[in-house]
Amino acid sequence: MSTDLAAHTGSQEVMLPRRPRRRRTVTLTVLVVVAAVGAASLGWVAALRFESPAQRAAAATAPAALPVTAAVTQGVLAEQITATAQVGYANSTAVTVLPASSGTSVVTAQLTAPGSILEAGAPVVAVNGRPVLALPGQFRAYRDLRPGDTGPDVSQLQQGLRATGLAIPAREDGTFGTATAAAVRRLYRGHGFSAPTETTTSATSTTGAPSGGPPTDADATPATAPTLVVPAAELLFVTQLPAVVVGLPAVGALVDAATTVTVASTALVAHAEVATSLLTSLSTDTRGTLSDSSGASVAVQVAALTPGDTTTGAPGSLELTASDGLPQAWVGQPVLATLNLTVVASDALLVPSRAVGVDGAGQAQVTVEQPDGSFRLVPVTELGTLAGQSAITVDDPDALQVGDRVQVG
Repeated sequence: MSTDLAAHTGSQEVMLPRRPRRRRTVTLTVLVVVAAVGAASLGWVAALRFESPAQRAAAATAPAALPVTAAVTQGVLAEQITATAQVGYANSTAVTVLPASSGTSVVTAQLTAPGSILEAGAPVVAVNGRPVLALPGQFRAYRDLRPGDTGPDVSQLQQGLRATGLAIPAREDGTFGTATAAAVRRLYRGHGFSAPTETTTSATSTTGAPSGGPPTDADATPATAPTLVVPAAELLFVTQLPAVVVGLPAVGALVDAATTVTVASTALVAHAEVATSLLTSLSTDTRGTLSDSSGASVAVQVAALTPGDTTTGAPGSLELTASDGLPQAWVGQPVLATLNLTVVASDALLVPSRAVGVDGAGQAQVTVEQPDGSFRLVPVTELGTLAGQSAITVDDPDALQVGDRVQVG
């Protein structure tokens, strides 16, 4: 009989399966890898900690400092103030529109528009369907004018008619004669209106006496005929023409003592408010610039100063004008006014004051960077300094130009 057990004297041995050796092999492999990594790390750390003297010296040396430079500019070196200015037309004036001599007067049309140029003789508004014509003059009309009238108002009318290009002979000066009447009719027709007239009544014989004898006063019947008249309500005398129309009465407005047409000079000016404490530093000789948001600028000069109120602290104002005029596009737009209080140099090369040095002989000089990166000394004349800037000139224009860079440190 067979059996899986072997019988021995006094003991019994059981046969067990053997454990595989694979785990021991993996464990040995891991240990070998860890040991290798550790050795490499120790070598890397050692390499970091142990440097040659040359390496340590190189690491401790600061990089060489590069020269600090600044660009050369050109312009005005001056103490300046700035203020926001508004561009508009000069010498704004309100001119009264007169009501008709009888009945209600109403504005029935605007015959021009704000912003347009008003020429001598041009219609401005219509009142009760009749035009109001602008003419140059120093005082307003005070009566209706008819042929045969004389006086200063007739002379003013004649001067206004001549300003429109109509001819009136000198023999009629101050007298409303036939040439003046003809000029008035041409003025109205030229703007598409009929000349103003009034109806007069005269006694004219129309029938003979019943007996066939000569006519008598009893036989005369009244006859009517239109005659020329220039109503004061149809004339608007303006101090200076041409002018810019600034404001007009609205259509439908009743004409009374407060009804006006506002006009202004065609010249443009800029107005700015300035603290009263600064106005004492300004005069009509003060110059500066106006510039818009795009950087465009115009040279200007102070034309007028209006003091503020030192008690309340209200600012004063100033008026700026340009010899060549201000751009029309600036009307109504805010611009920046820059005014020069103390001028060191009006047109010079400008550099930082730190860029100007003096040699042993007392000659001022600047160090100019060359295209190859090197530097050379250029003698200069220092005109003055202000706020860290120096105005300089050079004998040789080619030695230093706008855009060159000078060493400042």
